[in-house]
Amino acid sequence: MTNHDRERNQVRYLTTSETDDGWQLICVDVGHHFVAPGDHYPPSPGLHPPEYSRDLSQGRTLSEYQLLFLSQGRGTLTVRQTTYDIQAGTAFLLFPGVPHSYAPDPATGWAEYWVGFRGPYPDLLVKKGFFSPQTPVFPDGLGQAAVGEFQQLIDDVNGEAPGYRLVAASRILGLLARLVASQRSSRQTQGAPAIVTQARLLLEEQLGDHDVDLPALARRLGLSYPAFSSQFHEYTGLTPHQYYLNLKINRAKALLGAGKSVKEVAFALGFGSEFYFSRLFKNKTGSPPSRWGR
Repeated sequence: MTNHDRERNQVRYLTTSETDDGWQLICVDVGHHFVAPGDHYPPSPGLHPPEYSRDLSQGRTLSEYQLLFLSQGRGTLTVRQTTYDIQAGTAFLLFPGVPHSYAPDPATGWAEYWVGFRGPYPDLLVKKGFFSPQTPVFPDGLGQAAVGEFQQLIDDVNGEAPGYRLVAASRILGLLARLVASQRSSRQTQGAPAIVTQARLLLEEQLGDHDVDLPALARRLGLSYPAFSSQFHEYTGLTPHQYYLNLKINRAKALLGAGKSVKEVAFALGFGSEFYFSRLFKNKTGSPPSRWGR
């Protein structure tokens, strides 16, 4: 390991803040380690509290989430009874209360970035199914910009500018969003972007219709409806029908803002009744269309 590599070993554990801990997502720790081939792991154990510095090859359980990104080298991660091979470019997520162990391959070492966090918001993301202890590894990682994003996070925490905990939380949320995006992208079939783009255009052309014949639209695209719906949902996060309704609501906002009456908008966008349109609009936006127009 060169002196430059040693300088890149950075560790920071944050103290609690009664004010900022109400932010729903709280940064607990952040850092970077460069582990040369044959080096002891974790390096510099004296920099870590006891619950972090123990021999990771023997396993541990944390009370927080930790997101780790491997920028160099390779190693292994074991969660419960399953072992994963971790390569450069891979990210993995550790969950509170879930036993795990990980370590670099002694032949290669590795360079890792990590951030620990907790709070009601990450708990909600797990509850909603965005993340699961059963699938902790993200082979497509976070993209080439991940190193810079982690380093900026470390710099924010070290700088301790006013509100730095909140800024750190926003960067963590951005990293989690990138994980979900990379996971969805890896599941896309060849040609899916072109199919979804064409479907969007076809849906926009039918905004004035009472409803849209989605199976017929799928056939125009050369797909069965189940295959089309699955690809569309995987790409956009919405079913085709949900997307179509959102298009209608967005068009309704523009028409109401231009001075059209609720009745005129309901008719122009093919809603069966003014009452149905008003109810749907309020469900989607939180306010009735009459108030939106004003």
